[in-house]
Amino acid sequence: MESTSITKIHWEIIRKVQKEIMDEALQEHEKEQHANGYKPRILAIDEFALHTGHSYATCVMDIYSVCVPFGYNWE
Repeated sequence: MESTSITKIHWEIIRKVQKEIMDEALQEHEKEQHANGYKPRILAIDEFALHTGHSYATCVMDIYSVCVPFGYNWE
């Protein structure tokens, strides 16, 4: 059963709340990494389609820490 049918909250509101939570968690993680002197060692780059059409994302990730120092959505 979908969360929207249980909560009666529109899916767009749920998506916005999830995005805010993830943004806050990523900002906190970034502050922690910076405070600990984090420096990426080996980077991996991946470009992938978000869905059919012309929506893509690029992700740059540190292999050793599984930290994503950069991500970008583009169309």
